Amino acid sequence: MKDDLPPGTIIGHDYRVIQTLGRGGFGITYKCEDIRLKLIVAVKEYFPEGMASRDSKTLNIIPDASSVEIFAWGRKKFLLEGTTLAAIQHKYSNEFIVKIIRFVEERETAYLAMEFIDGMQIDDFASSNKITSANQVEGIFRSLCIKALKPIHDSNFYHRDIKPGNILIRHSNGEPVIIDFGAARQTAGGKSTVALLTPRYSAVEQYASQEDMDGDGGHDLCGSFTDIYSLAATFYFIIKGKPPQDAPSRILGENLDELFGDWSLSHYSDDFLKQIDWGMKPIPRDRPQTIDEWLDNSIPKSKSAKKKPSAASPLPINQKSEGGFNIRQPERNWVAGIAAAIILVAAIGLYPDSEDVPDNKKVLVTKAKVIPPVRQMPATKVKSRSWNVSIDAAEWTSIGLLRQLSSIQKSPNGDFELKMHAAEAFRVKTEKGLAITKADAQSFGKVNGEVYLKSINRNPQKVRIEIIQSN
Repeated sequence: MKDDLPPGTIIGHDYRVIQTLGRGGFGITYKCEDIRLKLIVAVKEYFPEGMASRDSKTLNIIPDASSVEIFAWGRKKFLLEGTTLAAIQHKYSNEFIVKIIRFVEERETAYLAMEFIDGMQIDDFASSNKITSANQVEGIFRSLCIKALKPIHDSNFYHRDIKPGNILIRHSNGEPVIIDFGAARQTAGGKSTVALLTPRYSAVEQYASQEDMDGDGGHDLCGSFTDIYSLAATFYFIIKGKPPQDAPSRILGENLDELFGDWSLSHYSDDFLKQIDWGMKPIPRDRPQTIDEWLDNSIPKSKSAKKKPSAASPLPINQKSEGGFNIRQPERNWVAGIAAAIILVAAIGLYPDSEDVPDNKKVLVTKAKVIPPVRQMPATKVKSRSWNVSIDAAEWTSIGLLRQLSSIQKSPNGDFELKMHAAEAFRVKTEKGLAITKADAQSFGKVNGEVYLKSINRNPQKVRIEIIQSN
């Protein structure tokens, strides 16, 4: 982009720009070479969007006339946050928070040189073949809570922009690391407020005006519960494969689309799904207020009660398949009724209709005689079909479910049982989200869309698909 520092530019006599890594609301991050140590580092330049421009000759950052005071306050805050992060690193020797190396002030702005993370964003990681189980997802979540956010919050510091793009998974060990701490709210003596928001991941309190009446950073509506919301929203995306609604819409809407009680997510633990739902409560006071509270499993019953299934929802689930998917149990009310009728008919044979039968037994016989005859259940017609699908680790492959269903029934949305068999475990993606399943997997009844598969390992594999439908 025209505002980026061109490759080859020297920052602070020590860092040579290689390329631009990305731009956020308050700055541009570059991949640089440490000239002296011959190491790769990341350098972030304070360059708030919409407040300043770059002089094409000197490469200096020039604040807009209406933003001079705000720009100067923000630059001071930018460096203060870098100092705070460095202190946290020194105190905790933490590998889960990006390391700050040094500060540079030049070109009328400020720069933070930091560790270059060789990794991938957590959203890309989640859709890759590197996640092999729900336990792995839950482990990453706990690491971020305990080893990253808790030390930050214990230092009275808040990230305020937790989102998939600001969490990287290291290639070296698969551990998560939080980056980009430049998201503090920008104010100038209470005269103006510039909010940094990431729709769908920012908590509702971040949409409110947060005036700093005396310019000292006080009167802040955000807190630990703000980062908790954003981390919960991030893992909602990882679990479901799609981002949640933005916080204001979730407050105005009646359906919060909670995870706990969603029978397609049985491969995750109930406690984990409850924690994500609790962390995503739209109203700040309804959320856990600290990381410790969030993880201690003492979720208020009123906040974690399982939703009752609606008339259109599947029946409660009582059984799990080998692959982690839930299998819906068929209704057994009519079976119980027939069994009761058979017992009563047998009772008639034991107590013949005569004057010798005690009065209480005569009542039983009389009632049994008016029971309507048991109707013979019609024979069930079963339709089935099977086929093979070749999958790999690079792309999601459709199994062609809707096409196959259309050839054995008029409507592709009927109830059926889906079975998948392979030599090794594989990944599954439906409209309900992502899943890891074992070699032999059974689905959960009705699927309202196509099903996609991907190999977990690097090798292609063949999956045999079987659908069984009853009329």
